[in-house]
Amino acid sequence: MTKLLKLLCVFSLLVLVFSCGKDDEPVAAKGDLEGDWTATAFNATIETSSAGVVLSNVKLIGTSFDYDLNLDGSNFTTSGGYTATQELTSAGVNQTTEVDYTNISGDGTYTTDGDMMTVNGSFFELQANGMSATTGGEAQTATYEINSDGELIFSQDETLTETSNGFTVDAKIVSTSTWVRK
Repeated sequence: MTKLLKLLCVFSLLVLVFSCGKDDEPVAAKGDLEGDWTATAFNATIETSSAGVVLSNVKLIGTSFDYDLNLDGSNFTTSGGYTATQELTSAGVNQTTEVDYTNISGDGTYTTDGDMMTVNGSFFELQANGMSATTGGEAQTATYEINSDGELIFSQDETLTETSNGFTVDAKIVSTSTWVRK
């Protein structure tokens, strides 16, 4: 009986050792990304600040999508349109506007490393308070995954800094977009 108990303990220890470990989420291979995708959701928050003082908060929500993305090797193109609702808070004033983006066409390049994608260009054109909120050719990074429903999801959490005439503004961007294969 003691021998059986020791054997059971050793077996339990071996099962425990070999069953524990990091279960990594699968990362989509670059080839899995290639092809045509259609946007189904987009949301973003952009907080601008200078010297630690918040200048504005913008919340963008995309709707009415007829917007496509093609990923081909290391190049991408976008085309179509969508509507974005913008909620802006600045200096205690709240303003909500809706902007229709139609006949959009864009392109750029991208690279992947694990679950990170670096994009030179922009997947979306956006305006905040009448000004372009699209980075002017700066590289942006985002994580991506293809979930169990086959949706391609990009998530970005990045701070961009711009200095002009001695004035530095930080823009913290948190966004998510969801795409399905065409």
